Amino acid sequence: MFAKSVSPKLESARIDYREALVEQLSGAVRAVWTIACNPPQPVTLALKEVNQLLQTLEKCLLFGLKTRKKDSQIWPMLNSFGRKVLTPRKSKLAKFVEQARKLKISWDRGRAMLRFVLNDNLAASLFSWLRSDPSFISRWYRPCSLFAVNEDIKYITE
Repeated sequence: MFAKSVSPKLESARIDYREALVEQLSGAVRAVWTIACNPPQPVTLALKEVNQLLQTLEKCLLFGLKTRKKDSQIWPMLNSFGRKVLTPRKSKLAKFVEQARKLKISWDRGRAMLRFVLNDNLAASLFSWLRSDPSFISRWYRPCSLFAVNEDIKYITE
């Protein structure tokens, strides 16, 4: 009925952290882009810049995630997202989701999915797909998340 009031300091800290995440993600993407283009060379998951990008993507997906556990994990959300969005079950991503379910630890599943998405150039699409379904976002994320602010998502996906 009544919305919980959030202290102004907490709200300010959330906004600052959200802005810092967008900047971190932008910097990580620029670093990987620079490696890929100057001079052109293959970008592999072994590069520290790619690992930084993966960690930042994980932070972006974790920020504002509703969870019942003390240690947040992105796999349950990504798994639910995969089941909902991946209607053509023969797609590479759908097959990957099925294979990832065999991994024993949720952290590994979530990180493996991010690696797959990054490797297949689907990172911007992932954010766009997530943002395109408000009911999914409201079920999995709090209003303070990156997905609640249109400008942040437009900046990330463009």
